[in-house]
Amino acid sequence: MSDLWRSLLLTMTLVVACYVKPVDFSDKTCPCAQGYTCVDDRCVSGTVGDGDADSDIEADADTDSDGDGDTDADGDGDGDGDSDTDADEEPCTPAVGAADFGADWATSESIRWQWEPVGEADDFLAYELVIGESVEDVERRSGTARVFTSEDNPELGVYLLPRTGGEDPVRATITDRLTPATSYVAQLVVTDTALCSFTTPVAAKATHIDPPSEIVIFRDSVPPGSYPLPSNFLPEPDEDGGYYLEYVPAEDGECAPTSTMCGDNLRYQGFHIDLSRISAGAFATTALFEFELSVDAESSGFWSDVGLTFEDQNHIYLFHPWTMRPQCDHVVFQVPLRALWRTDDTLGEVLLDRDEIASSDLVEFRIFGTWNRDAVVRVDEIRIRY
Repeated sequence: MSDLWRSLLLTMTLVVACYVKPVDFSDKTCPCAQGYTCVDDRCVSGTVGDGDADSDIEADADTDSDGDGDTDADGDGDGDGDSDTDADEEPCTPAVGAADFGADWATSESIRWQWEPVGEADDFLAYELVIGESVEDVERRSGTARVFTSEDNPELGVYLLPRTGGEDPVRATITDRLTPATSYVAQLVVTDTALCSFTTPVAAKATHIDPPSEIVIFRDSVPPGSYPLPSNFLPEPDEDGGYYLEYVPAEDGECAPTSTMCGDNLRYQGFHIDLSRISAGAFATTALFEFELSVDAESSGFWSDVGLTFEDQNHIYLFHPWTMRPQCDHVVFQVPLRALWRTDDTLGEVLLDRDEIASSDLVEFRIFGTWNRDAVVRVDEIRIRY
């Protein structure tokens, strides 16, 4: 055998022999490998901070660039070059965190982000979700970055959703008012009661194009042959000469006078709308259920859902949970048709599919909320877009 062939065979042997499968250190018990953080005795991919704006824990990585012997460039003597004096503080260990942060789905103007909470409710203070069009903007909270807090999405201020009848941890939130056909990155920050913050790695998702076609369910008039439930969910005139649907819980006979909160489905049923024109490609990508909503109330009902009912076997497909904002201006709510699901006694969870909408008319829409008794709820521009 020639020396050349011996050399090639030796090289191939080394390449094969030296391959080692990467080790997954996530969800291991503490102590953790580099790049992972110990949260509630569990290793989670992410970083920690001490509750200040820069969360600087890299003081030992700086070198002296100004000749003053303090290993920083700003002259404050802390060694980290960031103009504060926190270099001597020990990095904190967060009692809460989040695993598996990423995007669940996207529409033309919204992205739903999800995660698995880590830690205990008693140690939790708040979530923040930072979203922008670049990693740099998100990490610096500048430029295109937007910060969603409990002021925007009330569920970000709680660990467990209130008034649900059980223990339902917050595992998702929706960022809305986004630009169609745009790539976004996001990062979740979880802060505990000691003001120690855990920050997830960034995740990315793009919004879809703005759907060019629509099937209107309500725009100024209710569908022919339909009727409301409850009976006081009725059209009211707006300032532009059109109509919206309005519901006042205090005027609903099913809402007891002694109740401060009333849970009810706002529905129109009895109509027949054909959705079969939505192609398989549109259903798999851009098709969505959309409406404009305003809730004039002091507080939020934290568990809400939306649903569409199809005539064949009266299948009701739902999406939940999501949290309504207690504000007066209209918010556009969007959910992909493919994210709606129903429960089957035999099959379990069944997602809405193209076959269902192609073979069965839409006969009802519903919006469920836990409404403040003194609230005023308005719904408008209810439609399927694709």
